[in-house]
Amino acid sequence: MPRSWVPLLARGQVSAPSSFTPLLAGAFAAFAPWQRTVLALSGAPIPPRRRPGPRYLLRRLDPSDGPSLAGWDPTLQWIWDTWGTPDSLARSGCAWGAWGAWGAFEADRLVSVACTYLRGRDHEDIAVATAPAHRRRGLAAVLAVRLAADVRARGRDATWTAPTSNTGSLALAMALGFRAVRTQTAYWVGGSRNPALPPADCGRQGRVKTTAASV
Repeated sequence: MPRSWVPLLARGQVSAPSSFTPLLAGAFAAFAPWQRTVLALSGAPIPPRRRPGPRYLLRRLDPSDGPSLAGWDPTLQWIWDTWGTPDSLARSGCAWGAWGAWGAFEADRLVSVACTYLRGRDHEDIAVATAPAHRRRGLAAVLAVRLAADVRARGRDATWTAPTSNTGSLALAMALGFRAVRTQTAYWVGGSRNPALPPADCGRQGRVKTTAASV
Protein backbone atom coordinates (compact mmCIF):
# COMPACT_ATOMS: atom_id res chain seq x y z
CA MET A 1 0.00 0.00 0.00
CA PRO A 2 1.48 3.37 -0.94
CA ARG A 3 2.22 5.53 2.11
CA SER A 4 0.15 8.33 0.57
CA TRP A 5 -3.01 6.17 0.80
CA VAL A 6 -2.94 5.76 4.57
CA PRO A 7 -3.95 9.30 5.59
CA LEU A 8 -6.79 9.21 3.06
CA LEU A 9 -8.43 6.39 4.99
CA ALA A 10 -9.45 8.31 8.10
CA ARG A 11 -12.00 5.52 8.35
CA GLY A 12 -13.06 3.16 5.64
CA GLN A 13 -13.63 -0.35 4.43
CA VAL A 14 -10.98 -2.29 2.56
CA SER A 15 -11.37 -5.45 0.53
CA ALA A 16 -8.02 -7.20 0.15
CA PRO A 17 -6.49 -10.69 -0.02
CA SER A 18 -5.73 -12.32 3.32
CA SER A 19 -2.02 -11.94 2.61
CA PHE A 20 -2.46 -8.19 3.15
CA THR A 21 -3.81 -8.65 6.70
CA PRO A 22 -0.44 -8.06 8.48
CA LEU A 23 0.17 -4.92 6.41
CA LEU A 24 -3.26 -3.47 7.18
CA ALA A 25 -3.03 -4.32 10.88
CA GLY A 26 0.36 -2.63 11.06
CA ALA A 27 -0.68 0.47 9.12
CA PHE A 28 -3.91 1.36 10.92
CA ALA A 29 -4.70 1.89 14.58
CA ALA A 30 -8.21 0.51 14.07
CA PHE A 31 -8.45 -2.80 12.23
CA ALA A 32 -11.40 -5.21 12.33
CA PRO A 33 -12.23 -8.01 9.88
CA TRP A 34 -15.83 -9.00 9.21
CA GLN A 35 -17.59 -11.52 6.99
CA ARG A 36 -19.98 -9.77 4.65
CA THR A 37 -22.44 -10.64 1.90
CA VAL A 38 -22.73 -8.14 -0.92
CA LEU A 39 -25.99 -7.86 -2.87
CA ALA A 40 -26.69 -5.80 -5.96
CA LEU A 41 -29.87 -4.48 -7.53
CA SER A 42 -30.45 -5.00 -11.24
CA GLY A 43 -33.22 -2.79 -12.54
CA ALA A 44 -35.91 -1.09 -10.49
CA PRO A 45 -36.48 -2.13 -6.87
CA ILE A 46 -39.52 -4.24 -6.03
CA PRO A 47 -42.12 -2.23 -4.07
CA PRO A 48 -42.80 -3.84 -0.69
CA ARG A 49 -46.19 -5.41 -0.06
CA ARG A 50 -46.52 -3.82 3.34
CA ARG A 51 -46.85 -0.05 3.49
CA PRO A 52 -46.58 2.20 6.57
CA GLY A 53 -49.81 3.67 7.84
CA PRO A 54 -50.87 7.33 7.50
CA ARG A 55 -49.37 8.20 10.87
CA TYR A 56 -45.93 8.36 9.21
CA LEU A 57 -44.52 11.14 7.08
CA LEU A 58 -41.89 10.01 4.60
CA ARG A 59 -39.53 12.59 3.10
CA ARG A 60 -35.92 13.27 2.29
CA LEU A 61 -33.79 14.52 5.14
CA ASP A 62 -32.63 18.11 4.91
CA PRO A 63 -30.08 20.20 6.85
CA SER A 64 -32.60 20.93 9.60
CA ASP A 65 -32.74 17.22 10.52
CA GLY A 66 -29.25 17.05 12.03
CA PRO A 67 -30.53 17.41 15.61
CA SER A 68 -33.07 14.62 15.03
CA LEU A 69 -30.28 12.26 13.99
CA ALA A 70 -28.05 13.39 16.86
CA GLY A 71 -30.84 12.70 19.35
CA TRP A 72 -31.35 9.12 18.29
CA ASP A 73 -30.74 6.13 20.52
CA PRO A 74 -26.94 5.58 20.60
CA THR A 75 -27.43 2.06 19.23
CA LEU A 76 -28.77 3.58 15.99
CA GLN A 77 -26.23 6.36 15.55
CA TRP A 78 -23.96 4.13 13.45
CA ILE A 79 -26.21 5.13 10.54
CA TRP A 80 -24.35 8.44 10.19
CA ASP A 81 -20.94 7.14 11.25
CA THR A 82 -19.43 7.13 7.75
CA TRP A 83 -20.51 10.75 7.28
CA GLY A 84 -18.62 11.89 10.38
CA THR A 85 -21.49 13.79 12.04
CA PRO A 86 -25.29 13.69 11.95
CA ASP A 87 -25.33 17.16 10.40
CA SER A 88 -23.15 15.91 7.56
CA LEU A 89 -25.63 13.16 6.75
CA ALA A 90 -28.57 15.53 7.04
CA ARG A 91 -27.02 17.89 4.51
CA SER A 92 -25.42 15.14 2.44
CA GLY A 93 -26.84 16.50 -0.79
CA CYS A 94 -24.56 19.48 -0.37
CA ALA A 95 -21.54 17.75 1.09
CA TRP A 96 -21.41 14.71 -1.18
CA GLY A 97 -23.63 15.66 -4.10
CA ALA A 98 -27.20 14.46 -4.51
CA TRP A 99 -26.98 11.27 -2.43
CA GLY A 100 -30.17 11.50 -0.54
CA ALA A 101 -31.27 10.16 2.81
CA TRP A 102 -34.93 9.43 3.46
CA GLY A 103 -36.54 9.53 6.86
CA ALA A 104 -39.82 8.51 8.42
CA PHE A 105 -41.29 10.78 11.05
CA GLU A 106 -44.01 10.36 13.64
CA ALA A 107 -45.16 13.57 15.31
CA ASP A 108 -41.94 15.29 14.24
CA ARG A 109 -39.81 12.48 15.68
CA LEU A 110 -37.43 10.62 13.39
CA VAL A 111 -38.02 6.87 13.64
CA SER A 112 -36.43 5.33 10.52
CA VAL A 113 -33.68 6.22 8.05
CA ALA A 114 -32.27 4.82 4.80
CA CYS A 115 -29.12 6.40 3.48
CA THR A 116 -26.07 5.92 1.32
CA TYR A 117 -23.59 4.45 3.80
CA LEU A 118 -20.58 3.78 1.59
CA ARG A 119 -19.80 4.95 -1.92
CA GLY A 120 -17.63 3.40 -4.61
CA ARG A 121 -16.86 4.59 -8.11
CA ASP A 122 -20.09 3.25 -9.63
CA HIS A 123 -22.27 2.28 -6.70
CA GLU A 124 -23.92 3.47 -3.51
CA ASP A 125 -24.26 1.01 -0.65
CA ILE A 126 -27.55 1.39 1.22
CA ALA A 127 -28.02 1.15 4.98
CA VAL A 128 -31.25 1.29 6.99
CA ALA A 129 -32.00 1.79 10.67
CA THR A 130 -35.33 1.88 12.50
CA ALA A 131 -36.18 2.62 16.12
CA PRO A 132 -37.13 -0.64 17.91
CA ALA A 133 -40.70 0.43 18.68
CA HIS A 134 -41.38 1.05 14.98
CA ARG A 135 -39.91 -2.08 13.42
CA ARG A 136 -41.89 -4.62 11.38
CA ARG A 137 -44.12 -1.88 9.97
CA GLY A 138 -42.58 -1.67 6.53
CA LEU A 139 -40.67 1.57 7.10
CA ALA A 140 -37.17 0.35 6.22
CA ALA A 141 -38.43 -1.35 3.07
CA VAL A 142 -40.30 1.67 1.73
CA LEU A 143 -37.45 4.05 2.51
CA ALA A 144 -34.86 1.72 0.95
CA VAL A 145 -36.93 1.45 -2.24
CA ARG A 146 -37.14 5.23 -2.54
CA LEU A 147 -33.42 5.61 -1.98
CA ALA A 148 -32.60 2.81 -4.44
CA ALA A 149 -34.73 4.53 -7.07
CA ASP A 150 -32.79 7.73 -6.46
CA VAL A 151 -29.48 5.91 -6.83
CA ARG A 152 -30.62 4.39 -10.11
CA ALA A 153 -31.79 7.78 -11.38
CA ARG A 154 -28.30 9.11 -10.69
CA GLY A 155 -26.87 6.46 -13.02
CA ARG A 156 -25.28 4.45 -10.24
CA ASP A 157 -25.80 0.89 -8.95
CA ALA A 158 -27.51 0.32 -5.62
CA THR A 159 -25.83 -2.30 -3.43
CA TRP A 160 -26.61 -3.73 -0.01
CA THR A 161 -23.95 -5.12 2.30
CA ALA A 162 -24.61 -6.90 5.57
CA PRO A 163 -22.84 -9.31 7.90
CA THR A 164 -23.41 -12.81 6.57
CA SER A 165 -24.93 -13.69 9.93
CA ASN A 166 -27.59 -10.95 9.64
CA THR A 167 -30.24 -13.03 7.94
CA GLY A 168 -32.96 -10.44 8.58
CA SER A 169 -31.14 -7.71 6.68
CA LEU A 170 -30.31 -10.06 3.80
CA ALA A 171 -33.91 -11.27 3.58
CA LEU A 172 -35.18 -7.68 3.42
CA ALA A 173 -32.75 -6.81 0.64
CA MET A 174 -33.71 -9.86 -1.41
CA ALA A 175 -37.42 -9.07 -1.00
CA LEU A 176 -36.70 -5.69 -2.60
CA GLY A 177 -34.96 -7.26 -5.60
CA PHE A 178 -31.33 -7.33 -4.47
CA ARG A 179 -29.42 -10.51 -5.31
CA ALA A 180 -26.28 -11.83 -3.62
CA VAL A 181 -23.15 -11.49 -5.73
CA ARG A 182 -20.47 -12.63 -3.30
CA THR A 183 -19.49 -13.31 0.28
CA GLN A 184 -16.09 -12.13 1.44
CA THR A 185 -14.01 -10.93 4.34
CA ALA A 186 -13.57 -7.16 4.45
CA TYR A 187 -11.70 -4.95 6.91
CA TRP A 188 -12.74 -1.80 8.72
CA VAL A 189 -9.66 0.40 9.10
CA GLY A 190 -8.91 3.85 10.44
CA GLY A 191 -6.23 6.07 11.87
CA SER A 192 -2.64 5.88 10.70
CA ARG A 193 -0.13 4.32 13.13
CA ASN A 194 2.59 6.54 11.64
CA PRO A 195 2.43 10.05 13.18
CA ALA A 196 4.90 11.32 10.58
CA LEU A 197 2.31 10.97 7.83
CA PRO A 198 0.53 14.25 7.06
CA PRO A 199 -3.23 14.52 7.62
CA ALA A 200 -5.48 14.22 4.61
CA ASP A 201 -6.95 17.31 3.03
CA CYS A 202 -10.50 16.78 4.17
CA GLY A 203 -12.06 19.97 2.84
CA ARG A 204 -15.47 21.04 4.09
CA GLN A 205 -16.43 17.60 5.31
CA GLY A 206 -13.92 17.59 8.17
CA ARG A 207 -12.50 14.14 7.43
CA VAL A 208 -12.38 11.77 4.53
CA LYS A 209 -14.59 8.71 4.26
CA THR A 210 -13.86 6.27 1.50
CA THR A 211 -13.87 2.70 0.36
CA ALA A 212 -10.61 1.45 -1.02
CA ALA A 213 -12.26 -0.89 -3.50
CA SER A 214 -15.61 -0.97 -5.23
CA VAL A 215 -18.01 -3.66 -4.09
